[in-house]
Amino acid sequence: MSPSRRRIAAAAAIAGLAAVLALALAWWQQPGPTAGARVVTVGLYENAPKVYTGADGQPAGLFVELLGAIARAEGWQLRYVPCEWSQCLDRLAAGELALMPDVAYTEERSRRFDFHAVSVASSWSQIYSRADVPVQSLADLAGKRLAVLRGGVQEAYVARMMAEAGLHYESVPVGSLAEAYEVVARGDADAMVTNSFSAARRAADYRLRETPLLFQASNLYFASAKGRHAELLARIDAHLGAWRQNPDSIYFDALRRALSAPQPATVPAGARWLLLGLVAAMLLLAAHSALLRWRVAQRTAALARATQRLDSLLAASPVMLYLLRRTGGERGEHGSTIEVEWVSDNIERLFGDTPAQARAPGWWATRLHPDDRALALAGLGGLQAGQRLTREYRIADAQGQWRYVRDELRLLPGSNGVAPGSIVGTRSDLTDSWAQAAQAREREQRFVAMLQNSPVGIALARASDRHLVDINDAWARLLGWTRDEMLGRSSAELGLWVDPAAREAVWRLVSAGQAVHQREIAWRTRSGAVIDVALSADPIEFGGQAHVLVSVSDISAQKRAQRALEGQHAELEHLVAQRTAELTAANRALATARDQAEAATQTKSAFLANMSHEIRTPMNAILGTVHLMRRAGVTPRQGGQLDTILASAQHLLDIIDDILDLSKIEAGKLDMEQAPLLADQLPARVAAMLADRAAEKGLALIVDAEPLPDTLQGDATRLTQALLNYATNAIKFTERGSVTLRVRREHEDADSLCVRFEVADTGIGVAPEAAARLFESFEQADSSTTRKYGGTGLGLAITRRLARLAGGEAGLHSVPGQGSTFWFTARLKKGAARPPRRAEPGAPESAERRLAEDFAGRRILLAEDEPVNRLVALEMLQHTGLAVDTAEDGAQAIQLAADTPYALILMDVQMPAVDGLEATRRIRALPGHAATPIIAMTANAFAEDRQRCLAAGMSDFLTKPVRPEALYALLWRGLATRADSAPARPAPLAELRQD
Repeated sequence: MSPSRRRIAAAAAIAGLAAVLALALAWWQQPGPTAGARVVTVGLYENAPKVYTGADGQPAGLFVELLGAIARAEGWQLRYVPCEWSQCLDRLAAGELALMPDVAYTEERSRRFDFHAVSVASSWSQIYSRADVPVQSLADLAGKRLAVLRGGVQEAYVARMMAEAGLHYESVPVGSLAEAYEVVARGDADAMVTNSFSAARRAADYRLRETPLLFQASNLYFASAKGRHAELLARIDAHLGAWRQNPDSIYFDALRRALSAPQPATVPAGARWLLLGLVAAMLLLAAHSALLRWRVAQRTAALARATQRLDSLLAASPVMLYLLRRTGGERGEHGSTIEVEWVSDNIERLFGDTPAQARAPGWWATRLHPDDRALALAGLGGLQAGQRLTREYRIADAQGQWRYVRDELRLLPGSNGVAPGSIVGTRSDLTDSWAQAAQAREREQRFVAMLQNSPVGIALARASDRHLVDINDAWARLLGWTRDEMLGRSSAELGLWVDPAAREAVWRLVSAGQAVHQREIAWRTRSGAVIDVALSADPIEFGGQAHVLVSVSDISAQKRAQRALEGQHAELEHLVAQRTAELTAANRALATARDQAEAATQTKSAFLANMSHEIRTPMNAILGTVHLMRRAGVTPRQGGQLDTILASAQHLLDIIDDILDLSKIEAGKLDMEQAPLLADQLPARVAAMLADRAAEKGLALIVDAEPLPDTLQGDATRLTQALLNYATNAIKFTERGSVTLRVRREHEDADSLCVRFEVADTGIGVAPEAAARLFESFEQADSSTTRKYGGTGLGLAITRRLARLAGGEAGLHSVPGQGSTFWFTARLKKGAARPPRRAEPGAPESAERRLAEDFAGRRILLAEDEPVNRLVALEMLQHTGLAVDTAEDGAQAIQLAADTPYALILMDVQMPAVDGLEATRRIRALPGHAATPIIAMTANAFAEDRQRCLAAGMSDFLTKPVRPEALYALLWRGLATRADSAPARPAPLAELRQD
């Protein structure tokens, strides 16, 4: 053996040994689980070349290689879990997997999974068929068996796409794309749905035919369970973002390997030693050519750097570079055909298509706008070597949007590896420029249209010589000149200005850069007529020169109207002054009438108040005397006479009360109180008041009350009055049978409850013709009822008005001879506190008895100026065992209160010298009397009288004539309150209406 051969053999042996040692070292250094390292579980399914199981049984592919690099940098320990695609997604959603590679982003998936921001790769779906099954359109898939990945986004998309086309097909679900290839190859399916990555690597191995059916371009990511592994996705984003900024990074190396390297064949485990032997033989050859490859590597590196710089420039360039070949594809001029042979990668960034799509036969021609097709193809067939060709036309991008482009082409000579007929070209996107130019043209057209159609005369004049440069039709019509006659001449040359000084004043302002707005001047038309115009002038720059934009409006008609208005101004002023004087007189008359009406109302109120006081004062003495006579003992005949006196006096008081109530309602001075009340107890209260009357006539008095909330607010006194009016009438007009008092819920809302009160009787009834007027003032069914039953006809009128003041209504339902049902409603507010329940005397006798039992010997003060009333009151009080001092006026009451700590004071209101109100104020200021109960006893029955008493410091209010039982109950309650606790100022006690 020659020395050179021995050296080569030795070198080969050394190289082989080094290779074996390197393989052994690599096996020994395979990473194992690291203590404390984070274990990340990753789904593994078969979709080469993106993710799959390699020949050595280990995970492989683009996603696996990138994730492995990230795991090494982050210190993660990856644990791959094999599964079919749909199972992988289910396990990912359940949290059994931390990451799933090769997941296309969809809106539906974004609701189940989290994705990182920087995509790993882009892909699209495509139909591949068996070689014996031609497929050129969706219609060719009708009736075919189509293998599709179970649970993949393509499954639903293809189903929807075929349904929208009205085509039927048979879906063959598979667990992986590898299974899909096998199914089609075996003949169990006619075609399959795959992706661009997988098809480029495996379709040819199974002799599958590529079809033009491409759809569903998408970005591919790692995905994680919703809300569970945001930190993993963030670190993946950080590495991907850094790698994609560096062309020499592992990202681009892995991407190139995935797109170009063939899938490794599966090698049986028993053949690995044979493989090692082959590797050793190859290393012998490698050693032989090491020197030659080193030299080639130097030049290759230089070429790679130059290529990388060129790729970077193309990637960032706004211009796309391409190479056309006049063979195959669409036909150009003179029988030539055009086909895209190569296109720069930045086509995807600029127009959305990938280079592979652009190289598809017919792609370029099918994207041309129909109106620009001839222009785009023009000149290609006859293009000569070295000749340049420039064209602008429209072409559709990947989204179907029309883009304006500019092509510059040149025919290359057939040398240096370039095929004859090759055309190199550049394409620039002019869409924005065309859009801006179109907008500019549109603005110019709009401006011209507005200028010519404007009713205002507009002209453009050069500032240097004041010559008109352009005018619109309205300017020419206004002045009577033609356009050609006015252009190139100044307004002075045309004699437009009646006053030259006005012209110069305008030009001075404009020359100083100031605008003139709506200056009224006089101009002369071509015919010599003088017109009034409003002129505006603005200095502008146009074409690099100073100009003035002038607009004028004919205001001659307005000026004539103005002069006519000025002529009428004096007359109008005279008419206005005359009319003003008439209105002033009318207003004075109205004010006088108003004052008279108010005075009449005040007089009426004062009269009614005085009448009430003057009647109630002696009536108090009469009723008090009757009470005292009864107590002294009378014969039956005398008792009957006293009953007659009491009934007549009560009837008179009822009439007075009705007249006062009606007067207050008509004057708008009757307000419904809003205080806590128990509405469902009002019928029982009224029934108790009328029990004796009903018993005298042998009538059954029935109470039918639905339970109501105890948190309602309203005016218990007025509601009782309304219900009492109905019940009193029912007893009056019913000879036999019954009278029923009801209360029901009508309807309610969140803030209030509408309550319905009814009084039903079995009396004489009301004729229909009388029912309509029965609720009017002073009205009854007929005159005979007035004579038989008596009454003023005010009760029902007052009841209806009280119901309306309470937010309700009143009415009746009646059948003559069978009876009537009178009703009214009231809206009661919700939310009030429950009315307090106090232990009070029940029957009048018990009130007097308990007063004597509980407070006998207590000293009270009676202030009353009327001797008879004072005597009667004193007589009533002495029966209770109370010690009573009397005062004849307010001054005497103050003096007595200053000397004596009275337990309670009864105070008349109208007294000589010092009245009861002033006396109360002064007594409240005395030591020891801040909490003394002071009860007003007055013949003034208006609500405002009661308010004045309470405002003066009185504790309660008792209306004359005083009923003994009411007086005793009020005294007991006042003394009981003082005995329990004495507040700084006592709260008013409940008013007892003197019915």
